[in-house]
Amino acid sequence: MNDNKNITLSVEPPADRLKSIENLIELNDIKKATDEFDKLSSAFPKSNKLKKLTRLLDPIIKQENKLEIKYENLFNTESETSILQSIKEDQIKYPNSSMLFACIGRLQLSKKNYKEGIKAFSEAIKLNQHNIFALANLAVCYHRAGDIDNAIFYIEKALILDTNDEINLDNYVIFLMEKNEIEKSAKILNKLSVVFPNSAITWNLHGIFHNKYGNNPNKAIEAFLKCKKIDPNYHLIDFSIGHAYMKNKDFIKANDYFKESIYKNQNHTASYLNMAIVQNNTDNYDKAIQYYNKVLNIDPAAEDIVFSNLINIYREIGEIDKAATYCKKLIKKNRNFIQPYISLAQLNNKNKNYINSNDDEFKTMLDLFNNKIVADEIYYKDKTGQIFSIDGVKAKDYLGFGIYKVLKEEKNYNEAIKYLKEANKSVRASDNFNIIDVKKRYFSTLKKYENKDLSKGSIANNNKYVNIFILGMPRSGSSLLEQILSRHSKINGLGELTSLTRSAEHHNYTLKPSLEAEALESIAQEYTEDIDSLNKTECKFIIDKMPANFLYIGLINDIFPNSIIIDIKRDALDTCFSIYEQPFTNLALYAFDQKEVAYYYNIYQKCMKFWHENLKANRIYTLNYEDLVINPDKEIKNVLKHCSLDFEDDCLNFQTSKRAIRTASVVQVKDGLHSRSLKKWKHFENHIQPMIEIIENEIIP
Repeated sequence: MNDNKNITLSVEPPADRLKSIENLIELNDIKKATDEFDKLSSAFPKSNKLKKLTRLLDPIIKQENKLEIKYENLFNTESETSILQSIKEDQIKYPNSSMLFACIGRLQLSKKNYKEGIKAFSEAIKLNQHNIFALANLAVCYHRAGDIDNAIFYIEKALILDTNDEINLDNYVIFLMEKNEIEKSAKILNKLSVVFPNSAITWNLHGIFHNKYGNNPNKAIEAFLKCKKIDPNYHLIDFSIGHAYMKNKDFIKANDYFKESIYKNQNHTASYLNMAIVQNNTDNYDKAIQYYNKVLNIDPAAEDIVFSNLINIYREIGEIDKAATYCKKLIKKNRNFIQPYISLAQLNNKNKNYINSNDDEFKTMLDLFNNKIVADEIYYKDKTGQIFSIDGVKAKDYLGFGIYKVLKEEKNYNEAIKYLKEANKSVRASDNFNIIDVKKRYFSTLKKYENKDLSKGSIANNNKYVNIFILGMPRSGSSLLEQILSRHSKINGLGELTSLTRSAEHHNYTLKPSLEAEALESIAQEYTEDIDSLNKTECKFIIDKMPANFLYIGLINDIFPNSIIIDIKRDALDTCFSIYEQPFTNLALYAFDQKEVAYYYNIYQKCMKFWHENLKANRIYTLNYEDLVINPDKEIKNVLKHCSLDFEDDCLNFQTSKRAIRTASVVQVKDGLHSRSLKKWKHFENHIQPMIEIIENEIIP
């Protein structure tokens, strides 16, 4: 029997033995120190601490160590000129000193002369291939010069010499993430969390990793919050937390952290830019514009990215002429920016065309689309390295939608459809998507409620609001209906809220067979708290018009049994073709394929059929879009009656509202009620036969 089988052997010598060697070196008794060192090296061949002691035993290394201490002090106290003079003098005495070349490299690195820094650090390594400082900083120089492969090569060499150097491990993770080496990054991060569990840097890097690669945004938030707990003043940690919450579409919490970041870093343009985005998403448009102007005051170089965002804001609040002005400004600055051309085409309306097929801008659109001109990205990098960009290559995929719209409005339908098909094909090919997964998710959610009593809610109804959920398919008129109802004195529309989805999926609603009452109460509370923050009126009737909430009808009935659910329906082909012709950036990829958008419509139809059959009568109010635009007076009165509200004349004057619309419907809604959008698919009937066949035969994949 082996009595030692469970014994773990240490790779490091006892601390007192190491200390005795250091004492002997200090007494200059190198012989005894070397003898003791040799004994320990035999017993502990993998010791990192012994490797460090070799620096003190070798006379040359001892000299280098003294120079390192000397110059560390000089860098903290003297000017660059004084340091350079001292290096020159010491190089006469020590012409083969690796440390002196490393100090020259350090100076060049601080001045961002990366080419000269690489040269100096390389010379230092030639003289001493074990100079960890030179290896690590050579890696940093290569990284900042844009050579990520050499950066990784030299940081790995430094880590061979000292496997647990925290700064080098931190940089290694940064380099690996930049090269998208996900598995290696995760491995080093796990090591950092074990070796340095109380390091703010470690948890900041964990947050960055999860923010970039993780499927669960809450993990990024948790890591950043750990970093802040360890060091409340860690560099830009409030910005990182705010950005993670913003990515999770939790704009309320994002607002708080960006506000703190701005307070601590008053010239940090990235905080202002993201705060503007938050204000935009919480309907504070005047504040958003103020933040964008603040960015331009701090750094005029951010003009391109600011202008591109102002286009969207002015479009959303209905100031179409201003939006067009910023489009023209961006095009004038750089005719190869794609985004303003797409926006300009989308701004065309019944009252005014901002671009037509005879314009020079349209000819440039064609050249960009046909690769006769290379598209440029809209790009801004602030002083802390935060990057904001609109990728020119990716934007090109959407350019066909703009060309299509211009040609369609000029009734050049056969030419227009060519560009629409090509644009959809390009966007659809940009990522993986499987409509079967969508079907499984929606239908498995229905199964939870097949044998459940749906006549009442699952928790006590303590909701202080009357929630109005307008749901259904995108492009079915939900924006129009919300704009109409929001003119009522007792109703406030909050747009397409992500709150319900975020809370539901945080509690794994679609994955679990059922949720406990505690989880349901938590979802209801989180949703209501979001409304508290967003509702700046005294209104108790609150609209959430997220179309995809039809997935959560069962949950809505569970937690808000007294809510109002409105299913707005539109002709199937009008709906599907309207989705297919829109350059969505926030919709799943089914929108860019004729067959898949039709499949999705049929999935929606089956879900609604289930809910109408299983919920109590009149639990869901169905409104037909065609009836609304043809007989608005009657239909609006009926909807308000269903909500137990009296009719108000102002509901018919919705197009004069100053409310913003953040969806693709903004220009149409501002045009007022009309029937021009009915049966538009007829112009393209011969080109959308796959869509027509699936709709007519009610095919589900």
